[in-house]
Amino acid sequence: MRVFVALDLPAYARARLAALQAELRKSGLVATYPLPEQLHVTLAFFGNSADKAVEQRKTALAAFSFPAFDASLDQIGFFPSESRINVVWSGFGKGKHDVIRLQRSLAEWLQYRSVKPFFPHVTLARIKQKPDVAALALWAEKTRVELNGPADGKEKPAGEKSKSMAFRATTLKFYESILGQDGPLYRQLAQVKLKE
Repeated sequence: MRVFVALDLPAYARARLAALQAELRKSGLVATYPLPEQLHVTLAFFGNSADKAVEQRKTALAAFSFPAFDASLDQIGFFPSESRINVVWSGFGKGKHDVIRLQRSLAEWLQYRSVKPFFPHVTLARIKQKPDVAALALWAEKTRVELNGPADGKEKPAGEKSKSMAFRATTLKFYESILGQDGPLYRQLAQVKLKE
């Protein structure tokens, strides 16, 4: 089975990320969009694993320890670059270095080695047709301002709701990824709470 470990997101952060996905859909972006309830930050993707290896990782994960921390998903970006966009993502401002330390600690604990450098993010969309790069760049800049406030440091007008996605990172989940026609579905195999 295909398995991975992820940092869990609270429901309200997933709902705000889903609102960003809805904006992308309305813009006409031809892409696949992960289901809101499945949005997460992948920390270690093991791919196809034998049942015995899955059980060993579940046992090791149960003994893993790392402190909980505050984080905020207030960045928007693209892979592989701003000029050639295949993926739209939301990333960390506050807590980015904590997520990186968490991933390194977890990778060492589970003896996981990735072929790519780790970059903490939540995938919002995987592009299927060449997008309007200029329009996406404008959307990303507008969204960054909404999430972080104006660059000039002025406060938001009274009554304007913050779109901040600040949260306390408290839970890791171990998932099976089941491939389907409409993209992968995730089945939780285990979870571990970070130390408060």
